[in-house]
Amino acid sequence: ITTEEYTEKEHFTERAMSLFAKKRHEGLPIPEDSTWLDLAFEAVNIDALSPLEQAKICLCMANIFCWCGDFAGADELYTFALEMEEMDEASKPLAAWRPAMLANRALARMRVGNSSAAAVDAETALKEGGPRWGTGLARIGMVMCSLNEWSKAYQTFSIAQNRANAPSCGGAAASSDESSESLLDAALGLSLIHI
Repeated sequence: ITTEEYTEKEHFTERAMSLFAKKRHEGLPIPEDSTWLDLAFEAVNIDALSPLEQAKICLCMANIFCWCGDFAGADELYTFALEMEEMDEASKPLAAWRPAMLANRALARMRVGNSSAAAVDAETALKEGGPRWGTGLARIGMVMCSLNEWSKAYQTFSIAQNRANAPSCGGAAASSDESSESLLDAALGLSLIHI
């Protein structure tokens, strides 16, 4: 997909959302169980696009929605992309995008007040992204703050800082890293799943 084609599709998506809002506001008929997202996807003919193009559109639009403060809309877009079959299978090229999308959806869900779902996404993102992934650690720390779990947030951010400042190789760093992982596991426990 070229930049021009993508920009055109993005504009169609924005227009579809505006049309949906206008129809809803004016009481005009909207197909039953239809959302703005359905109309946007219809406008860009998303079914005709490859899974990669679909995921790109969802990721870009969701990020824009987050930047504009529409976290509910971003959550819908991230969820659509995460539910794609190509996103679940580790052998598929889109599987590498899962941790970032989960981390971003965690932020969107936290901002709309759904901290328990955000916690599950943040934990899954960190597991899939690896224990050294800074964004995953940051999301867990942010979710812990939103849940008023200040000591867990402090421990998570401390681990992230220690990993950021650790030398890239050497036995001392590996030993410190292992103790950081066990500290993180102890700090988080299973509480993220059972919130």
